Amino acid sequence: MIEKRLNQLLEDNGLYDSDSEMQEKLLSEMDSLRFIQLVVAIENEFNIGIPDEYLLLQYFRKKDEIVKIIEETVSAELKNINDVVEREQCIGCLACIQLCPYGNLEICYGKFPYPVPVVFENCDNCGICLLECPAKANEHIDSEDFDRWR
Repeated sequence: MIEKRLNQLLEDNGLYDSDSEMQEKLLSEMDSLRFIQLVVAIENEFNIGIPDEYLLLQYFRKKDEIVKIIEETVSAELKNINDVVEREQCIGCLACIQLCPYGNLEICYGKFPYPVPVVFENCDNCGICLLECPAKANEHIDSEDFDRWR
């Protein structure tokens, strides 16, 4: 999912090629202006702030490295649904339920006038639910906290 969205961003910025060697060449020849444009586009698309330690051109020379930076940043910024629900950021759309590739999210009704996502076990924190959340605010409630939300 991340790579698909990144490919579109790279294409929009004239930095994409389906041939991996050409792709690497495009990224390795990227100038500082294109680099800044790419970083801003990534931050906007994924609703993240890339940490300063990654804001060097050398980290953006290979697509798989860019994907790792995005994954790490998303994981670091969004911790869990407990924080999100407590701050009332979750909008209850349940897009995350449909997007979970493992089917581990379930719906909980109760405390709020809308349902919230919960996971009981087997979540591998892939982040797909976080990346696709319209509110950019979803991960999971731990199973022991489930009763709190009923």
